[in-house]
Amino acid sequence: MTVEHILPAARSAEFPGMCDRLGNYVLLEKNLNRQAGNLDFVDKLSVFQQSRLLSTRQLTGSEWGPSQIEARQRILAERAVKIWRVEDS
Repeated sequence: MTVEHILPAARSAEFPGMCDRLGNYVLLEKNLNRQAGNLDFVDKLSVFQQSRLLSTRQLTGSEWGPSQIEARQRILAERAVKIWRVEDS
């Protein structure tokens, strides 16, 4: 398993500060990561659909940029809080 940039790192200059945000990462099998490479988002979707991971297959849309990265990051943060609850002492 590897961590793939949804927005390719090679395009980080287009959206400064967005490439390394949690919302721009997805877990992807090693062989699929090689296929995804620096493809544009729409082209990566067909690779993502081959993943065994539901969260990766659920990525959809026709574009990927700052608003999509921020929205996905909020969703991931909400899931994390539900999964890894910390009780106040």
